[in-house]
Amino acid sequence: AMGAEDTATIPFTIARANAEHGNAVPKSLSLKLGAETPVRIGRAAGNDIIVDSRGVSQYHCELRVVELDGESAPQLCIRDLSMNGT
Repeated sequence: AMGAEDTATIPFTIARANAEHGNAVPKSLSLKLGAETPVRIGRAAGNDIIVDSRGVSQYHCELRVVELDGESAPQLCIRDLSMNGT
């Protein structure tokens, strides 16, 4: 069985599937259990993952790893921050 120390951090890499501009360098991030700051996704420059699409809100969503009551392992929590229902 995995202990809490094995699941406390989730590393991941974001890469664009269609890198038409040639400057799409994969970005490595990690989600840490209980971290104060989430990974944010949206159109605005202040996000960790910037999605340049009109269908995406400036601050679209955030990702966190949390422990939920009754669950044996940490869970990925995706919080909708969009203002227009996208």
